[in-house]
Amino acid sequence: MALRELTKKPRKKRRRRSYTVGEFGPRPVDVHVGGRVKAGRTLIGMNQTELGKRVGLSFHQILKYEQGKNRMGASMLWQISLILGQPISRRRRNVRRPEMCPVWRHVSP
Repeated sequence: MALRELTKKPRKKRRRRSYTVGEFGPRPVDVHVGGRVKAGRTLIGMNQTELGKRVGLSFHQILKYEQGKNRMGASMLWQISLILGQPISRRRRNVRRPEMCPVWRHVSP
């Protein structure tokens, strides 16, 4: 065997992404949470730039959250709910169950 073959590093297996927003669209729960953030923001008369400054993000990132294109973490949801003056529990009503959403058929458990 050649020395090069002995010193070769084994190739890492590529990890397949099971879900992409570009391929399947945003998840219904992300759209719902984003819509609730937008409703709360417009209810108090705040624009995306203002909210973004208060949480330390750009208005574009707030826009992505509201459209469901980016997922919002628990700490960000908590911080935004404090700024908007609404409890987090109010944001999770009327969310469709995963088995009812057609997009979940494509996601492997």
